Amino acid sequence: MEFDVGLDKHHLEGLAAQPSTAVLELIWNALDADAKRVEVSFAWNALGGIEEIRVTDDGHGMTQAEAVAGFCTLGASWKLAATRTRSGQRALHGNHGRGRFRAGGIGQIMRWETVAQDGDHR
Repeated sequence: MEFDVGLDKHHLEGLAAQPSTAVLELIWNALDADAKRVEVSFAWNALGGIEEIRVTDDGHGMTQAEAVAGFCTLGASWKLAATRTRSGQRALHGNHGRGRFRAGGIGQIMRWETVAQDGDHR
């Protein structure tokens, strides 16, 4: 499933962060998804600038319903009603439902790819 998320320019400006903060938010989200492995990689352009930042993890991912709820409603997060990760092994970092949008402080295009167990399907 693919869908566009529209954010008001003024709201996005309020979420914008330094690139390092935006990457940290994505890493924290991975850890909040019980990831045991998180990788951050960079793709460089011919001028030596960063063209792409990719954060990859082995966390539990999001089902289609969780992705729609999480991306279509800024501020909504399953973490609001929780204090620990789904496995209960870690304390949660965030719960405001906006960290994933801080990636907007890095660039104009953001893409999430996720795999999650949803009943008998992935």
